[in-house]
Amino acid sequence: MSTALRNVCITCLRSTLRSRRTPHTAAVLRFPRRAPLHTTTPRPLSAINITHQPVDDDILGTIGASVPVVEPLFKLPPKDIITLKEHLEAGDLAATYSHFMGIKIAIPTAEEVKTAYAQPETSMADYVSDTTLQTALGQFVAALLAADWKGAGTPHPLRLLERMEEMGVCKGEYYSMLLIETIRRYNTKGEILPVFDRAVGFSVAESNMHGVVLETMEPESVKMDMASPYFFAYLVLTRDLRVKEESTLRYEHVIRHSPYPSSNYAQRFMEYHKFSPEDTTRIVGLLGEYAEDTLFTNYYTLSLEISQAQAKSPEDLQELYKRMVSTSPRTPDVYTRFMTAFFELGRNTEAITCWADMTRAAIIPTVVQWNELLRAYSRSQDKLPIEPVWQMMIRSGCTPDHHCWTTRIHALLDNKKIAAGLGALREMQASGTTPTTATINATLDGLLKHSYINEAMAVMDTASRLGIEKDLVTYNTILKTLMKRQKTDTRTFNSILALTREMQASGIVPDITTVTLILDGMYKYAMPAPKLETVLGILQYVEDAGIITNIVTFTTILHALLKEGNEPAAMGILGIMEDRGIVGNSTTYTVLLQHYFARGDVVSAERVIAEMEAKRVPTDARVYREIVLGFANAREARKMQFWLARIRDRHVVLGLLAYMSFLRAMERKELLLEAKNLVAELMERGMVGGGGEGRVNEREFWDVVREMAGGAVFRELEKEGRVHY
Repeated sequence: MSTALRNVCITCLRSTLRSRRTPHTAAVLRFPRRAPLHTTTPRPLSAINITHQPVDDDILGTIGASVPVVEPLFKLPPKDIITLKEHLEAGDLAATYSHFMGIKIAIPTAEEVKTAYAQPETSMADYVSDTTLQTALGQFVAALLAADWKGAGTPHPLRLLERMEEMGVCKGEYYSMLLIETIRRYNTKGEILPVFDRAVGFSVAESNMHGVVLETMEPESVKMDMASPYFFAYLVLTRDLRVKEESTLRYEHVIRHSPYPSSNYAQRFMEYHKFSPEDTTRIVGLLGEYAEDTLFTNYYTLSLEISQAQAKSPEDLQELYKRMVSTSPRTPDVYTRFMTAFFELGRNTEAITCWADMTRAAIIPTVVQWNELLRAYSRSQDKLPIEPVWQMMIRSGCTPDHHCWTTRIHALLDNKKIAAGLGALREMQASGTTPTTATINATLDGLLKHSYINEAMAVMDTASRLGIEKDLVTYNTILKTLMKRQKTDTRTFNSILALTREMQASGIVPDITTVTLILDGMYKYAMPAPKLETVLGILQYVEDAGIITNIVTFTTILHALLKEGNEPAAMGILGIMEDRGIVGNSTTYTVLLQHYFARGDVVSAERVIAEMEAKRVPTDARVYREIVLGFANAREARKMQFWLARIRDRHVVLGLLAYMSFLRAMERKELLLEAKNLVAELMERGMVGGGGEGRVNEREFWDVVREMAGGAVFRELEKEGRVHY
């Protein structure tokens, strides 16, 4: 069987995928390195130290060494950049600005770039690299921001950024820098709003207002909150200056689903950027008002509050719900979030009360809320029947969309009501609602979960007749089930081969999940276990399919295999990595540490740590967290304290959630003195206050401390005069 699979993966798929592939245009990914906000020595304002945290070195290491590095070029004579720098060095900002405004920058075609790199001695005289250009522009922006741009002859930085936008060379961080300086210097609508308007417009156009994800120092993040300048400008405009414009409303819509900075983070941010003590106090106060007023409208914070209350007790969740119903305005989404939370706790009466309260408040549920109710019933602890809810929705006059139908079908199949689930699928078609790919995937998942393979294949045939395209999830769903049956059913294994051929013919490129499923299934079920050559063949198939097998690929596969408890396969992957000269990154070692500590193998974990340090692998907060947590769970107090000290000495940023996990582990292993000392240290470092104030995570932190060992740790802190309640 292994040979057959290898032949399909290497011969058949490789040839077809190669014929379908077109050469990729080589490009370089550049990750500018940044320094953390909370450095001990303040540094001058510059283009490289404002808004972003350092990008982990392991991310840089994921770029395939075999990919030619071709840096983006701009059609601009280098002499223009030289002149720009000369004006900057002379301190003549007016001349620098005048020269820049007269520059014409163009983006060369791919053919021009190719020629430039092929004949650098004759062609490069007309181009500058992205690095060269951005370095000069960054220096110019920083110099202009450091100057008094209201002075005679000094242009406003906003005009410069607008011109850079027109040229296509502007960056979001330049607007962040300008926002910081504007709110630091001025507190007027006339100064702040034009900059905010333009910054938000640029960020929306670039689809990066919040980077990939808006992050703060919490929870457990070492990345800077990229949107802090936007957020603080928004606070000043809306809370202090009472401004409501299109840009503030647009930004407000975005942050409803995003975390925002904590008060501790805001304090450090303001201090770092040289805000006056008065302005710092004012803006932190505005943040407190915002946090209080948006508790039930900021869905990210509300989710944290609900999760925290869930973790404590149903009574705490009920108390939070009472607070919500006493506020205004209330939205259907807030009610359904509480309803789902009560269902997850098995408090069905309270959950149904949430729905009743919503309707009594004259809030009419939309099809979205009905779908949430259906999902909540299907996921409730005692698997409440979903059909009465469905009939209630129909009677209300709400027409179910394909999301509702999909939820109903999957819930019925998941509860092993196969006939009813398939009947619902037919009923969906009869109603005029066309099943989507998601509907088919949910149906397959429900059927294959209970090994109804023939029925699943019939559903796939129906989908084909209806013209519903299969996607990668479809194939992976089927593949997962088929691999589990490989050991006992030769026909099923042949189906796997047919499935891979069908993927190939459909032009669907496999992903890491596909590869992991195949490898995991081969190691678990193939008789005999596959040889190394077979695994290499699978990886070759992946590379031919266009997936770069770099450290990220291997780490993803490694993590999946260890999660499935398939250590032999994981060790085989490590061997292949070693043969190829691929050195693990911080994520790789985090995966290994989690595995060994979870099974109590401290010796192997220490061997992993020693190897990581010997190879000088750049570490991040995740690695340190796993090491401390692992030693705490192993009751290795001395080693745990050694690594806590290293975290402090190396200025590693860990969120309060990480420290809460340490404290819980110390409590389980009765390391109470160590726990008390850690709390005291965090207080001395200013990470938590002594009065229980602060955001959700800080309040939760003190709840953990108060509950440790029946309050013993907290009482010791009280005796020492460290806390005041």
